[in-house]
Amino acid sequence: MRYGTMGTHSQYKRQRHVETGPFAIASGEAFKTSLVEFVEQPSGLRPPIDKDARVTYTGNSLSNLNLLKRASGMNDGSSHHASNRVPRQFVSHESDRLPVEALQLPEKQTVDRLLEAYFTHVSPGFPVVDEVRFMAQYKARDPSNPPSLLLLQAILMAGAHVLTESSGRQALKATFFRRAKMLIDSRFERNRDTVVQAALLLATHIDGIEDVCANDWYWVHYASTVALGLGMHRDAEPSTLVPHNKRMWRRVFWLLFSSDVALALQYGRPQSIHLQDCDVCPITRADFEECGTGTQVDFVMLNIELAKVASEAIRRHFRPNVDKESQKQARREADAQLARWSQDLPDHLRLRPTLTLDMYASLLHLNYNTILILLHRPQPRTGAAEADMTKEDGDICSAAASHVQSLLEGLRERQSLVYAPSSVVHTCFTVLIQLSVELMRVGNPLLSTAARRRYDSVLETLRQICSIWPQANPVYYYFEHKRSTSKQLRTSYDAPEQTPMDNSTQVSDLVPTSETLVQSELNSHGDITNDLDWQGILGSLQPEDADSSRLFGDWAEWQERYWHGTDLEALSTGEDLTIENI
Repeated sequence: MRYGTMGTHSQYKRQRHVETGPFAIASGEAFKTSLVEFVEQPSGLRPPIDKDARVTYTGNSLSNLNLLKRASGMNDGSSHHASNRVPRQFVSHESDRLPVEALQLPEKQTVDRLLEAYFTHVSPGFPVVDEVRFMAQYKARDPSNPPSLLLLQAILMAGAHVLTESSGRQALKATFFRRAKMLIDSRFERNRDTVVQAALLLATHIDGIEDVCANDWYWVHYASTVALGLGMHRDAEPSTLVPHNKRMWRRVFWLLFSSDVALALQYGRPQSIHLQDCDVCPITRADFEECGTGTQVDFVMLNIELAKVASEAIRRHFRPNVDKESQKQARREADAQLARWSQDLPDHLRLRPTLTLDMYASLLHLNYNTILILLHRPQPRTGAAEADMTKEDGDICSAAASHVQSLLEGLRERQSLVYAPSSVVHTCFTVLIQLSVELMRVGNPLLSTAARRRYDSVLETLRQICSIWPQANPVYYYFEHKRSTSKQLRTSYDAPEQTPMDNSTQVSDLVPTSETLVQSELNSHGDITNDLDWQGILGSLQPEDADSSRLFGDWAEWQERYWHGTDLEALSTGEDLTIENI
């Protein structure tokens, strides 16, 4: 449905009682005949799948729809087909309840600043959005081809992360996150691939302490569900998907896959995407064609290759009921693959003692060394488990931890931590556990001093990350607590009434309980409110004569000028807008 000229406010109110939604379409003639029209579509008719078409993925040969489509003569090897566009009011959810806030945006100058921040600092390393295409839509005065409002809200949220000061970052992000989530919950966006893009961006926001039904785990798996339903994991080359969409699908799928692997490493939970079920083409440099000149193509592609190695290691080494010999073999093969990956790095991304790496090269090596520690670190003693960890494993972990400490220190000194993704918290968590184990086991005072310096350096980095990523607070509090306790024990070590510390300290002793994490998070953040003081938060982003109380009015006037799609009379009354009026 196009953005068009709105009716009067009285017409708007009269239209609110019109029955819409799934029940309305289910009783309509168009819904009853939709399967017939799709299956019996003439074999010679292959309309292009563009932004105005609705793609239908028929699944593999188990699917009845796939079978019927092939039996009808459409046997060109494609599982992606164009189907009739369904009007928004028939696929949306309770559109008449969509709050007007979901359609609000700050004034144009503020939006411009946030967009610039996103495409300068976020998109280059995680290019889920085609910058060239999106900005052309944003700047054009074409009411028939506006940018996606859902994607715009998600981008503004990501841009706010790197643009605003720490005192207002979370509140500002929460506002854009809430508006984007309203649009997703109401199924406002008809292009499902756009929903995948937006969900990946929403995964970068921390919405409280819930880590299953919210935050990165929830949103990445939500994006995976939509992407698999669309068939983004399958080869779309035989389909009539337009070239731009084929490139975007491949790029977004592989970014989604790398995010899925990162969360599997972080939480120790199953992946939602398994490459054994996928035949999507490998990502190529051409898939970044419209992502902007600043896109870090080498970084993104190599990070995806690293995720493939990690995914295979997870599948073979860490699944349930794997015998010890199979785990050793999986670890050896993963080491061989990681060594080849490291050897094949281009010169500008290689880690050298005398070379200071830029941010993206640093992030790449942080991911690489974190995987090394996770594969080789000592496990808590459970019978013969510790015997499986050799001195070589310990050396690998120690060297990787040293590299991570140095890289994090470099990012901190260059004040680049604000641009690092949230995975940097897991990296700090992992390396601090490793350094804690080293501190407990090192007897030589010189080695102990060096290990303590590395530990304190990473802890200081984590302290600074706390103002950037809130989920770092419980982790920092835990290790700061352990350091204080350790100092007390060392002070009283020689006292006769005290028992010396056992050098066999377990890794399990270093893992905080869920109660500690919850309480620490609550202590750090207190009562989180949904209200946002735009006057205070956006003061530094607006011209001095801007009136924050009229942000929506300013935006509505801009949208009326550029998109011609806002009912200003309805907005001025403060009443909700229905989907039908957009």
